[in-house]
Amino acid sequence: MKNGLSGQDGQSGFVSRAAWLTTANSIAFGLSFVAPLLLVRTLSQTEFGLYKQVFQILMTAISALNLQVASTAYYFMPRAPEKKLQVTVNVLAFYGGVGALVAALFIFYPECALLVFKSEELPAYMPLLGVTILLWMVSSNLEVIPLALGDVRTSSVFIVVAQLMKSALTIVAALAFHSVRAMIWAAVIQGLLQILLMFAYIRRRFGSLHGAFDWGLFKAQVGNALPYGLGSFAQTAQADLHNFAVSRYFPPAGFAIYSVGLFQLPLLGLLTASFGSALIPEVSQLAAAGDQRGIIPIWLNAVRKLALVVVPICALTFVLRYEIITLLFTNAYREAAPLFGIYLFIALLPMTLTGSLIRAHEEFKYFRFKLHLALLPVTFGALYVGIHAAGLIGAAVAVVVTQTLEAAIVLTAVGRRLGFVANDLRHLAPAMRTALATAAATLAAFAMKLPLVDAHTLVKMLICGAVFGAVYIFAAHVLGAVTDAEKAEFRATLSRFLSRWSRSRRSIAGHPTSGDIYKESPISRGAKGKQKRRKRQKGRKRQKVGLLTLFIFFVLVASPSLSL
Repeated sequence: MKNGLSGQDGQSGFVSRAAWLTTANSIAFGLSFVAPLLLVRTLSQTEFGLYKQVFQILMTAISALNLQVASTAYYFMPRAPEKKLQVTVNVLAFYGGVGALVAALFIFYPECALLVFKSEELPAYMPLLGVTILLWMVSSNLEVIPLALGDVRTSSVFIVVAQLMKSALTIVAALAFHSVRAMIWAAVIQGLLQILLMFAYIRRRFGSLHGAFDWGLFKAQVGNALPYGLGSFAQTAQADLHNFAVSRYFPPAGFAIYSVGLFQLPLLGLLTASFGSALIPEVSQLAAAGDQRGIIPIWLNAVRKLALVVVPICALTFVLRYEIITLLFTNAYREAAPLFGIYLFIALLPMTLTGSLIRAHEEFKYFRFKLHLALLPVTFGALYVGIHAAGLIGAAVAVVVTQTLEAAIVLTAVGRRLGFVANDLRHLAPAMRTALATAAATLAAFAMKLPLVDAHTLVKMLICGAVFGAVYIFAAHVLGAVTDAEKAEFRATLSRFLSRWSRSRRSIAGHPTSGDIYKESPISRGAKGKQKRRKRQKGRKRQKVGLLTLFIFFVLVASPSLSL
């Protein structure tokens, strides 16, 4: 590879970044999972639908108005290291201004909600929701600044802390007040706490913020972000259009069923986002060096490793779709299970990881904007036909069709830019074995489910999940879904883990370990000691390469339990 970056070092860096971010996001997923399950049990179906509509407005506003300005920190900080503080303050100033405009609109014209939603209760919540959007616009990129500064661990801590605050506040509000307004107040408090945390970090890292705003740099950052940001805006508008279309034609109770049916698997989304974030530095470096062909193996290997987890979890979830919906959301939402089964197909699409590649190439500046702008009328037409032909199921089918079309177009454009040829598919050869292993495990789980028709839902899920996991891991190993090098690294990592655990137990018991003896020996200060340390450093590098494989197997085995 170029710029002195060896393949081993590059892969190790990718694995390390992905492991940190994925671990943080997985913990955040666990913390966030409880709140919706509690709300469906404390709110009526109409109230839950109203809650989902309120927070749909919040999340759509945050996503659409993000405009990728926070991502300019990744671009400008390395190029102007003496202006890192100014880059940071400019980002916060931009989001503060945009959030203030939205807050003013919702405070002075709350009836704007009735232009879209079929809900007379919604305008009463709009002024408070506008304040929430202002606070979240400023604080929603809490983890971006540390990550841009290379502080991956702090970024990971911020992800966990932010989600912990959100979950705790939401659960307390749900248990104590049982109202939608209490949920919004919890979001307001969370936004305030995240802002305080962000400014404390910036103050600690840079000192005084006085005079940090840089108008010239601000214009450069906005100019750099807008081509991508407009694409992101159009993407959010197209991706969230179905929620607003359903809200237009169905009351809050109907939207509650639809939102549960389109329940996403957060663990997969977080895992995909972590892979994409970890892929950006390497892809950007190769793109800047003009090595387009060098990107292909790195990209496809990341896709293959991601498929090792995403494909089997989606398959197992489809087999247990009725059990998952009724266990998580109660029997009141059973009619959402067919929607859930249809929507699962969309969980496979982000596995292509094309976002990192588009961001790394200058010529794709306006690609996303043009694509999603073109797909907006297509999506609207598909939703209109689907809703009038088959109701909520028609809406779900329309979403799957349009997003699959979008993914196919993006893959074609990226492949052409990288010079992708048929021979490059060899990097995905193990992915076909992953599909075969998944098919075998799916048949086994379905066969096990048939005689358990009268069993308790939890028992059925545990048994089917255990059978699926055992068959899949065995088939993936036999068929070669995991490469020989990854198997070796996995075994070496597991062996080192067990060895360290054994030494820890001996140390606690008061027995000297080999490490203790080594420290007491004079050889540690000589040539043999240096050689030993070099070996340990090489071992740590190999361990990082095996870390992602170890994590993948952990997620695969733990996913049925997490889904519960």
